[in-house]
Amino acid sequence: MIELEEEKIFMEADSESISMDDMIQEHARKLGVDLSQVDLDSISLPPHFDDDQEFLNDISSDVDFGGECEENCLNDFSNVIVIDNLPIVGFGTKKFGKLESIIRELDGIKTGTIKPDGFWMPINPETQETLGYCFIEFNTREEAEHAKKKTDGRMLDRRHKFAVTLMEEFDRLINTPEEFIVPDSDEKPSICQENLHHWLTDYKARDQYSVQAGEHLEVYWNDLRLSEPEFVHNLEIESLVQWSPMGTYLAVGDKEGVTLHGSAAGFCPLIHFAHPQVKLFDFSPGEKYLVSYDISSSSTPKNEQTLVLRMFDVRTGRVVRSFRKNRDLLANGLPPGSSIRWSGGRNDMYFAIMENNILLVCETQNFLKTNKSLRKIENVQSFSWSPTDPILAASIEESHDQPARVILIDVQKKQEVRQKTLFNVNLSNMYWQRNGDYLAIHVDYKKRTAKGNESAIHIFWMREPGIPVEILELETDNDKIIEFSWEPKGQSFGVIHGDNMRPDVSFYSLKKTSNTSKFSKLQTLRSKQANTLQWSPAGRFVVIAGLKDFGGKLEFFDAHEFKTSAMTEHYLATGIEWDPTGRYIVTSVSSINEFENGFIIWSFYGKMLYLVQMEQFNQFHWRPRPPSLLSADEERNIEKNLKDYIHKYEAEEHEMSRCRREQEDQRRKMLIDEWQGWVMKWRELQQEEKFLRMHLRGGDASDDEDELEAVEVDEFEEELVYIDEEIVLDD
Repeated sequence: MIELEEEKIFMEADSESISMDDMIQEHARKLGVDLSQVDLDSISLPPHFDDDQEFLNDISSDVDFGGECEENCLNDFSNVIVIDNLPIVGFGTKKFGKLESIIRELDGIKTGTIKPDGFWMPINPETQETLGYCFIEFNTREEAEHAKKKTDGRMLDRRHKFAVTLMEEFDRLINTPEEFIVPDSDEKPSICQENLHHWLTDYKARDQYSVQAGEHLEVYWNDLRLSEPEFVHNLEIESLVQWSPMGTYLAVGDKEGVTLHGSAAGFCPLIHFAHPQVKLFDFSPGEKYLVSYDISSSSTPKNEQTLVLRMFDVRTGRVVRSFRKNRDLLANGLPPGSSIRWSGGRNDMYFAIMENNILLVCETQNFLKTNKSLRKIENVQSFSWSPTDPILAASIEESHDQPARVILIDVQKKQEVRQKTLFNVNLSNMYWQRNGDYLAIHVDYKKRTAKGNESAIHIFWMREPGIPVEILELETDNDKIIEFSWEPKGQSFGVIHGDNMRPDVSFYSLKKTSNTSKFSKLQTLRSKQANTLQWSPAGRFVVIAGLKDFGGKLEFFDAHEFKTSAMTEHYLATGIEWDPTGRYIVTSVSSINEFENGFIIWSFYGKMLYLVQMEQFNQFHWRPRPPSLLSADEERNIEKNLKDYIHKYEAEEHEMSRCRREQEDQRRKMLIDEWQGWVMKWRELQQEEKFLRMHLRGGDASDDEDELEAVEVDEFEEELVYIDEEIVLDD
């Protein structure tokens, strides 16, 4: 943005004027012309110079110059740009000359070569003020296109943003009809017209999920009324697949970029984002932007690995921002290898990008047009956004001259709301409660405390005045915190702690009494083969799981009643994921293991519903759901009056059980029919070959092997029948 001193030129009134002679002298000095050697009276102007509009029409018409043009002469005006949205200033004033100087010094303008008299700013003859636009003629078309690319959309000041157009584009703009013409009905629409949220209207309220195996991706309905999943669609894929955060799109990566698919049944392609050799992509929470990453080798002698990052507008497919090491990335102060994390909520207003311990906090509205960030923080070890508010938590690593710190920044208000200093610690993971009410930070001590603890949890009470912090230290000496997990709804959390293959699992609750924040320990489960806690999205129920090296042990636990509903295992399980409603949970074994590849879907209380084994199985993902349209009070009212719905749910449960029994009966009947058909087939074949068997047995009609008599047969005598010899002589 132009400096404020320059902005004042156009924002403040200035009545001071200079004479026309002074203006002529100034332009002559810039062009290196000695006016004392020029006969001004012999110079004649175009006949319509006094009428700026007619003069503009003249220069845009086809003029015969009466001779051949030079090689670089362009009579189609492809080397001319028009800059619109300029301040209106008085002709002959200081601001007029200052405005021209500023335009000439813009990055995209000064890099090109402007022809002599190639800068023209039309004047209103009645008011003697500029019309708010100017024309600039360059030597070549390439220079004009470069100037347009670099200048279009740039802010001159708070009120004026450049709109730059090539002169040759005017014909297309002028000839654009005022009214939209509907295309012929025979033409096929370029974008799928299906309802992208149709799958949410399923009358059975079912969820969908995707299964990737090798180069195939299949989408299914999760329907427990059936004995197996209901197939929806399949796609051929090359590498990456991902659902968007609210389940609207299915993104598929390939060699050319990323393609979005949508709808409940057809999954037709919607839009393609060009990014060759893309290695990773991700969505913003509100699905407004897609960010893709690619690691490529530069052409430098060292053949360095550089990050190519592109940010796309999902609705238009347009690249709104891209970064590269040797150009945009360093020019914008964004180091290579950066990754983007978005603020909470669904408005996609803020994001942060970090590399080499430097964190930049940015606002999409301005950053996608300029390179201005809201804040720059150095020595950042890790950071995390609140899931609901524009609040950023960043941990600053300890250095030789300052201790470690945790800072909380309200990005919208542009102020730091809390800072916590910690000594002799290593700051580890950050855990936000889903509603943003609490923030937990895992801290490992470099020197054990008086109690002998090696780690602790610092919890920030985000909704309390001053954001107080409480510290949870484990009761057992030398304990390490392996896993921390918030209950999605409520104020409870679980901790896996210990230093062996059978750690303990403890559950706690937060409560505030007499203006004092306290922890309340609920229960500890001893010696569990577990390394992860997976809470149901609805809360209350949690699966205590031991994945990978822990053998796939599963315990389905009710954290409100403190009861275990089931203890089972999925041998060699590598992944676990709840469905969006909290009714079902899936465990899976990916192809990183050689055996038992596939997945199992369980009920929330630990009953196995069905097992699917699949070769080359890679990943299982539930299709996300958008946030509920019901308020918290409406949800509580439904839970309070749940008895009013129980008869409906019981009827559905009975109907589901009846359907399962019918399906099982049909399956068994099918197996019996298949067996009987096989028996009848071989009986008919046996009857057809009866006489052949009698002949082979020497007329014996019985097929009972016990009635057959073994007969010894003499060995066959060998007899030489004929020998024929032929002698062949060499030439």
